[in-house]
Amino acid sequence: MLFWIVALAVWFIDRALKVWVVGHFVLGESAALIPGFFHVSYILNPGAAFGLLTGHTGLLAILSCAILAGLFFLQRSWGRGQWRVGLIFGMICGGALGNLYDRLTLGQVVDFIDVQIWPYIFNFADSMIVLGIIGILMDLFVKERRERATGRLDEQPDRTNL
Repeated sequence: MLFWIVALAVWFIDRALKVWVVGHFVLGESAALIPGFFHVSYILNPGAAFGLLTGHTGLLAILSCAILAGLFFLQRSWGRGQWRVGLIFGMICGGALGNLYDRLTLGQVVDFIDVQIWPYIFNFADSMIVLGIIGILMDLFVKERRERATGRLDEQPDRTNL
């Protein structure tokens, strides 16, 4: 249940922020919130992260749907009943839904978060996807350390004689 609540909340916040930016900024306009560090800069991104696959909206939409389906089933088996799994996967799915919505309705993604020390402008959905991926990596790291501490991790084969 937490998965759906988080996914819908992320999607809703992403939509609200993008609607606000589109309604208050002209394409290409930028406003400094913290001069030299944090700006709101309205751009449209016709590709994926870092400008990858620019102009391949259909392919990106299909990939997004496949990833969403995969994540939905993966989160069910990852840690059923664990709140952090619902949170992590909900963040990723909500972010993916936010960007998919833009691709399907605009043919590109609205980006607006402009941290001046980072070369790319991104959006709330992107940040939720990145934070969710970091959460997955942290979860994997903790599980591995816990398994090593309890001795449940299989011993690695000796590769010195190979």
